[in-house]
Amino acid sequence: MTVIGPELFKVNAKQQLESSIGTLFPRHEIIITAPPLHAMQREEFKDWFSKAQVARGEPSPNEPKLSWEAGESVDLFFAIGARVIIRPELERLDLAFEADQMLQNKWGVSRHRISFMSVRDKRVRQALRERGELWRISALPSEEKEIGEAIAQSQVAIGAGRIYYYNPNSGTRFLTYAQFAQLAQLSDDALAGQLTEIARHCAHRNRHGNPEVAFFGVDPLRFGAPNFQGQDFQEMAAAQMRVRHAELVRQFHEATDPSLREDKPQWRPWQMHMFSAIAGEREQPCDTLQGIDAEFAPAIRWLPGGAFQDGEFHLAPIFPSQDGPPKDMELKTLWDPLARGFITNF
Repeated sequence: MTVIGPELFKVNAKQQLESSIGTLFPRHEIIITAPPLHAMQREEFKDWFSKAQVARGEPSPNEPKLSWEAGESVDLFFAIGARVIIRPELERLDLAFEADQMLQNKWGVSRHRISFMSVRDKRVRQALRERGELWRISALPSEEKEIGEAIAQSQVAIGAGRIYYYNPNSGTRFLTYAQFAQLAQLSDDALAGQLTEIARHCAHRNRHGNPEVAFFGVDPLRFGAPNFQGQDFQEMAAAQMRVRHAELVRQFHEATDPSLREDKPQWRPWQMHMFSAIAGEREQPCDTLQGIDAEFAPAIRWLPGGAFQDGEFHLAPIFPSQDGPPKDMELKTLWDPLARGFITNF
């Protein structure tokens, strides 16, 4: 068992996770938690795998071999409270469930703290249903306080400051006008580095076809990646770079909905716009969850059920005992005597 990068769930002095994402490679029992992009983590794995091959006296692997090995991986997201969310690849659900077992057995993550994204897709939902584990759906917050906390926890960095709001479903990081304008306060070198980072990643799409960086609340026909094309901020003179940044700030301002030009996490309209941006799922085939209207789906609370094995029904083995409610407060929220009574008497 190997972790390359910050240890899982390690926090800094501000009680923020040092790494909020990771990539697990089940074939090699490795989790890579840095750099802070899944694509970069797979590149880091290629480097590790190549060096490991050579160290064993084997030929250095070619690019097709490296790409295949790196592709046998699962995207993870970490949250405060030692929680992990798995983003399954729809064509490789086997890898997602292998990662699930490995997180429990090798890294000691409790089962009830591991959940799954992409449950709007019927393939993911059916796989969880067959396991009696729809309760492991990664539920969206619905209360205003929870939504505010989700937005705060979504702030991430790529290389420098935590200026982006991250959507784990699509893999896109959103940059607001206010955050972009505030970059003017940075030193010349820091500003050049940040602008270079934005320019590079807004022009790059991840393996799901979504931009690595997008601009929050803008008219995409008026502001986006084309505004940054052909600009080498690292090579510009400091004065020229700041003039160019000021011009980009002006363009960003004009293209942004006036109500979204200031970051107002406590203002409900701004909050809901941002939550919609960071919580939306990437485009995928989907049907209505269990025949329930989409507007009511977030209000559903799934509870542990069970599954048939060799013709015999077994309750979900997450509780220390099936005879009474657990003492653990997290597990207690999943214990419902009425639901269990219905199942056992069905």
